[in-house]
Amino acid sequence: NNTVNVRFVLCLLQGDNLGIHSTLCMSSGFNATFYCRFCRRPKELLKRDVKEYADCMRRRADYEEDVDINMHSETGIQAYSVFNSLPSFHVVENKSVDPMHDLFSTGICKYGFTEILDYYIYHKKYLTIDDFNKTRRIIGDLSLDSELKRMPNISETYCSREKRKSVSFRLTSNEMRVLSHYFTFIVGRFVPRDDEIWKYCTTLVKLVDMCLKRSFSAEELDMLQDLISSHHELYLHHFKRDLKPKHHFLVHYPNVISTSGPVEKMMCFRNEARHKGFKQYSHIMTSRKNICYTLCVKASLQFAYELLNDNFLKVTVQGNFNLCDIRVRSYYKMLIQPLNIDSGFEIMFSNSIVFKGTDYKIGNFIALFNNLSKCLFQILDRAKHDNVYFLIVQSWSIGNYDEHFLAHEAVGSLPIVDIIPIKIFDFPPITLYNIAGRFYFRNKPS
Repeated sequence: NNTVNVRFVLCLLQGDNLGIHSTLCMSSGFNATFYCRFCRRPKELLKRDVKEYADCMRRRADYEEDVDINMHSETGIQAYSVFNSLPSFHVVENKSVDPMHDLFSTGICKYGFTEILDYYIYHKKYLTIDDFNKTRRIIGDLSLDSELKRMPNISETYCSREKRKSVSFRLTSNEMRVLSHYFTFIVGRFVPRDDEIWKYCTTLVKLVDMCLKRSFSAEELDMLQDLISSHHELYLHHFKRDLKPKHHFLVHYPNVISTSGPVEKMMCFRNEARHKGFKQYSHIMTSRKNICYTLCVKASLQFAYELLNDNFLKVTVQGNFNLCDIRVRSYYKMLIQPLNIDSGFEIMFSNSIVFKGTDYKIGNFIALFNNLSKCLFQILDRAKHDNVYFLIVQSWSIGNYDEHFLAHEAVGSLPIVDIIPIKIFDFPPITLYNIAGRFYFRNKPS
């Protein structure tokens, strides 16, 4: 019955680029000579750098000198951060990035896709803006990603400085993330297989997929570093433009991942999703003394309420299950024997199931990739036994990997049906796309 005071160690401060720089008293813009929060390379060199230089990384001793110099435009340090007073934390050791803005939103995807489409639409004339929008809508109608369906069309703008036309994206970060996954399907059918710019496009998409992986081995970190260097070199070579600050932040990603873990967990999507609620609270509050403090208290109380009710740990499942004899199902004779579950023939079946917010519909496909095997399944049924949920799936044969579309070919169904626990599938269902009479699919990063 004792009261214990528990203190948590601050090991990482996360946020968007501007938020981290402002909070840590570093350069809020990117016009400083040393604008990077990770290294002390001057910005003129960062415009061409394709890799990280270990001897130029920021260190505590350099940080102290920069604070004493007190020249923000030259050092990128505005003032000594109060967070350095914590024994477990220092500004220069905070290995945290902002993938949502570095990759999507106004990041490398927007830069890269704009250059690619400008080249194919206005220079090579492989397709038009209408062709792109029409193909995107067709794939969006087939896709299970709602963001692709409701995504606004790309439009045309005029660059007065360069006196030329250019495509214009008005997409949210999540819409840009979805577009990067389907971009090779949308544009690839119009582009010859030997096109040199397409190599840059596939490198960009591979880089995004690699950055979003949930776990990394030492070999995969080396692959990521090579992809980043290759992407930056191709961008400099083909488009004759300097690298942007968000290009530069990417060269530090392997170092950040090895120190702090996968950057996929550092996304700001869920944080920024709370902006709408905070804005509403700020308008209806009567106190104006310290609005930020009031919002923080409210957020803390909400978080405590969720913990008290174990809402973070609950596995939500929706579905109406009824008892049925599995022998009457059309796929019964193709089931692998013996069954993976010991239930006789009476199993609970459902016409629909939503597991952890994902709707698993009959006819959808699920890809299961790991280091040992690559499997593609089509959902035939959904079942429940002893409070464990299962998908009854039919195996499909997987063909060759197509480097042009960055997709695997789905050859056809196999006479093999199995019952697999639904928790094994970490990713939502996918769709097969018909391109020139062949069916292709792209697996989500794993």
